[in-house]
Amino acid sequence: EITFKSNSSLGVKDLAKESFVVYQNNSTKNLTISNPLLMDLATCSLYDVAGKLIFTKKDLGVNSSYKFSTSGLGDGIYIVKLSTKDNLEVGKKIIIRN
Repeated sequence: EITFKSNSSLGVKDLAKESFVVYQNNSTKNLTISNPLLMDLATCSLYDVAGKLIFTKKDLGVNSSYKFSTSGLGDGIYIVKLSTKDNLEVGKKIIIRN
């Protein structure tokens, strides 16, 4: 007997989560976030691998891209957490080499 527990497919929320492109440009020392679906971004937070909050930007609104300076940060792996006004959360890993 074969049974299926959930009949879920790729929905709008899943596509929205994958729509953000997070890119660390080490040559210009900027964190760039691309928002092609123009989602209303509530917060952008940056954490180090130990879970320490580095910075939080709030009420970012609807823009196609955002840039944040990472020039004062040391080399390492960081986690970017994005939250939309629709309560969608996306986490992405970046590597900073200043």
